[in-house]
Amino acid sequence: VAIDYYKGKNDPVKAGKAYYYYGKTMLVKGKESETMEAYLKALTFLKDTKEYKLQGLVFEHIGYLNLGQGMYEQSIDNYRESVRYYELADDNIGEVHGCRNVARGYLAKQDYDSAHWYANKGLSLLVDTTDHVKSSLLQLLGLIAKDNKQYTEAINYFVSAIGSSKDRMMDYVIIYLWDVLIWIWGSFV
Repeated sequence: VAIDYYKGKNDPVKAGKAYYYYGKTMLVKGKESETMEAYLKALTFLKDTKEYKLQGLVFEHIGYLNLGQGMYEQSIDNYRESVRYYELADDNIGEVHGCRNVARGYLAKQDYDSAHWYANKGLSLLVDTTDHVKSSLLQLLGLIAKDNKQYTEAINYFVSAIGSSKDRMMDYVIIYLWDVLIWIWGSFV
């Protein structure tokens, strides 16, 4: 296994990458504790390196684990760290994804103002307006509006999300958004 090989070498970047990918493998196997342990070990190796994008990815994936376990504050902190590292790496699209994830964490906490702010920050950072993340940011804004009973605004966001989805892999999002639109329409009747 690569982690055994690299942990004994004097190459913290390769060791960090090995632990990151080992964590991803453990996640596929459904071993969340081992996944978290591997990600934290990756961060230990990467701490004094300039592998900012990789550190952003690790924090992002730790955030996914924490969000999935209902640990919203921790996930938000992890996602904020990912944004910080993506900024250091000058990775604009990473920053956008990080903002979207922070918004998701706040939405899960029902902190709609913060979720709205981060979703809009992600949109403002988006250079390529055809990127698939635009659709997910608009969807988040639609969910926030729906939860705030601002149904017309929610519909506008969902229609914009559907319209901005150019990626065929986003078809599942479109189906979900149409279901939400139908639900909202039923709320008016």
